[in-house]
Amino acid sequence: MKTRLLVLSILCSLFLITNDVLPQVAKPLEIDARHEIVYKDPIKGLNSADADIRLDCAFVLGELKCQKAAISLMRLLREDPSEAVRIVAAESLIKIDDPVGVYLVNRTAKFNEFEHVRKLCEKFYNSYVYEQLTAAHPDASKEEILAAMATKK
Repeated sequence: MKTRLLVLSILCSLFLITNDVLPQVAKPLEIDARHEIVYKDPIKGLNSADADIRLDCAFVLGELKCQKAAISLMRLLREDPSEAVRIVAAESLIKIDDPVGVYLVNRTAKFNEFEHVRKLCEKFYNSYVYEQLTAAHPDASKEEILAAMATKK
């Protein structure tokens, strides 16, 4: 009898707790009205006046590997006043794996006016080349791949 009462009280407690907690967790994601474009038309959002929206759109397009956005992302990488937007555009171009975009990331690593952008573009490009060489030569050792990378530069 006591165990039934204990089990019943625990179940009631859990029921009350879940009724208080679950409605808060299960709320639908509320999107800021100005950020709706990120999810509805991220290519159009790359032209926004708001740097945060351009950054979010560039990130989403990279995650989606959207080939149609490559030209717009290249424009952002070359011309955007925000370093953060340029960096995310470079990362997205690498994710998309567009040959011209990857080449632009390599050139940006050498000639961009922002030092931070140059350094990160170099890292993005080097990791891209490393992955490509690793995929092409799965039996090669890490040292052989790094030597091949050194000759490729």
